[in-house]
Amino acid sequence: MMGHDSKSACELPFVTLSSQSSRGERVAPLPWALVLPDRPLAEEQSLAIGLTRAKIPRRLPTRMKILKEPLLHFLVLGALIFVLARSNDRPSAAPVTIDTRITITAATIDRIAKDFEALQARPPTDAELERLIERKILDEAYVREGFRRGLERDDPIVERRLREKMGIIAGESAAVPPPTDETLRDFLSANAESFRADPRISLRQMYFDPAKLGADPEAELARLLDRLRSGAAVTGHETLLPSHRPDAPLRSLAATFGSAFADRLTSLPVGEWSGPLRSGFGWHLVKVEQREPGKLPPLERIRDEVRDAWEHAEIERRLDAFNRDLLDGYQVTIERSETGEESP
Repeated sequence: MMGHDSKSACELPFVTLSSQSSRGERVAPLPWALVLPDRPLAEEQSLAIGLTRAKIPRRLPTRMKILKEPLLHFLVLGALIFVLARSNDRPSAAPVTIDTRITITAATIDRIAKDFEALQARPPTDAELERLIERKILDEAYVREGFRRGLERDDPIVERRLREKMGIIAGESAAVPPPTDETLRDFLSANAESFRADPRISLRQMYFDPAKLGADPEAELARLLDRLRSGAAVTGHETLLPSHRPDAPLRSLAATFGSAFADRLTSLPVGEWSGPLRSGFGWHLVKVEQREPGKLPPLERIRDEVRDAWEHAEIERRLDAFNRDLLDGYQVTIERSETGEESP
């Protein structure tokens, strides 16, 4: 618990502390002047022990021999050189003005106590609560002083956390209300091809191994096709591929024979042998027995699918709008390499 003398470990200019928590308990006033915004205790307690030790001097065992070691002197000197080098490399920036008032509200004190109780399975004592408040004050002062000194610049960890928090803000701005039936019907009509059922094809096919067709396989296949069309008997080569696929979805045929093969099936004449068509397996002579174009199902049948697609598109639209509005407040310059040009 901090003392009440004129010099504290913080030495902060002006502090205000609520005199009563939301639990109705009186809290002793602190001898500073700090107005602290609410922050979760998970971040406050991360440096709690270290901050407390930094404020309270403790008697350490003397190690005079260690202090006389040349290696220690070398390490300390190297660390100082590194810090100075990093300071010189840091780009100059305008001074940052920070709010020196930190207020601890009753709600903040109550949350601190509840977070402690959640971690320790018991409420804090008065002394423990005061120490937690002191840690929160010093934590906030450290953060503000760090911003004042520009310590957040060029720090990938700080930048990542800021991006994550801005991502949360952007996500909240992109939250969408439940769509109406009219909204879903309009979306379905505007994106009909995305929801249209797959065309279905009844197919017969004969497989021919390219290695068994001789020097001119296409000429040999054309001769076999003429025989098929004339009604003569033709036998393909042995294969595990099915010779007959009745009422098969086009995407299923594409998964078996390849997308180029399946695309050709949509334009072949119905009821006669055609080809040759090439797949990843070899050559094929095919007969499209029946072809049913894809139909657009009614909204009632695919409502969940349409709603999910609409929500995804609407969130993307709102995120794009948020990002455009954000970038409108910045003047962006892209400095490319010597071969490129500067893009304002």
